[in-house]
Order: sequence, then C-alpha cells, then structure tokens
Amino acid sequence: MEMKETDDSAIGYRQIFIDSRETAIGQIGALKIPISNGTFLKEEVLSDHYQLNKGKHPGRIRHNDIRYLKIVGVGHLDLMTARYIDQRCQS
Repeated sequence: MEMKETDDSAIGYRQIFIDSRETAIGQIGALKIPISNGTFLKEEVLSDHYQLNKGKHPGRIRHNDIRYLKIVGVGHLDLMTARYIDQRCQS
C-alpha cells in the first residue's frame, strides 16, 4: 500500500512544486495516487527545486496563491528546503 500524508482534495486546487521530478513523480504516494485517480496530471507540476533555484520558475506568482510543496526525505530536510525556497521567493 502506498503512503501519503495528504488527502487528494487538499491538493486538488493548488500550485504543485516538488524537490525533484525524478524522485517525486511516479514514486511517492502523495503524488502517484492522486495522479492515478485523475486529481491532477503530472504535467501540472509547475516546478522542481532545481528550476526554482536556477530562476527558471518564479515560484508563487500572486500573494494569495496556494502552493503545495512535496519533498522526498525526512522531516528536517523538508523544513530546511521549505525555508530556503521561502527565503528565495521573498527576495
């Protein structure tokens, strides 16, 4: 059984960002299950961490946009990456 932390409906109306397209799409239940259920298409993932870091995607475009960030790894890495992305988006 695949694991996921979020209900499909929670990510059904968001902008999706991930840490790595290679590891997150198709391998992680939090994305794999809603993609297979038709909640969203893998092509709807806006950017990964590398594209954000290199300035190839602006991140959140409007202040009230809802972002969903899926990071593969352990909790402290999730927190460190989210903090880094947040700092980049604010600068």
